[in-house]
Formats: sequence, structure tokens, C-alpha cells
Amino acid sequence: MLNDVKSKINDKVDAFRQYREEQVRQKRELAETRARAEREKIRHEKEILLALSDKELMVEAIMLLRGYNERITDIEAEQADLDSRMDSAEADVRALEFKNSDQ
Repeated sequence: MLNDVKSKINDKVDAFRQYREEQVRQKRELAETRARAEREKIRHEKEILLALSDKELMVEAIMLLRGYNERITDIEAEQADLDSRMDSAEADVRALEFKNSDQ
């Protein structure tokens, strides 16, 4: 009877080990697939850029920089809004603290 229990436990351990190994294999395959797709994307973009003339490259660079500039402007506006909200919240907290200290 003890041998039967040991056998069942070993079977469960082996089944779990196989399950984990399969999960690891699937995750590895997924990571490899993603890495391969990323390398292919980079290779494709490199081919496109290598085919461009100097003027076309400059235009691409300017467009890219303008996009980054727009993103920075948006982030700065959001930061200003958050700063304003923080200042307002801090003022509210100070007012509540002052009100509670008077009582």
C-alpha cells in the first residue's frame, strides 16, 4: 500500500514536471518568435533606410524629431496640469490642517 502511494506521488510529480517543462518550452518558443519578428522588422526598416537618398533621410529625421517634439510638448502640458492639481491638493490639506488646529 505504501508503495502504491509512493508510486502515485511520483507519477504526479513526473506529470507536473512534464507540464512545467512544456510551459517553459512554449514560453521559449514564443520569446524566440517575438525576437525573430523584431529582428525581421529591424532588417526591413534598415533596408528601407539604406535605399533612401541623403535628402530623403533628412526629411525622415526631421519628421521623426517633430513627432518627438510634439510628444514632449504633450508631456510638458500634462506635467503642468499635474503640478497644478498637486498644488491645489496641498493647499486643501493645509486648509484642513489649519481648520483642525483651531478647533
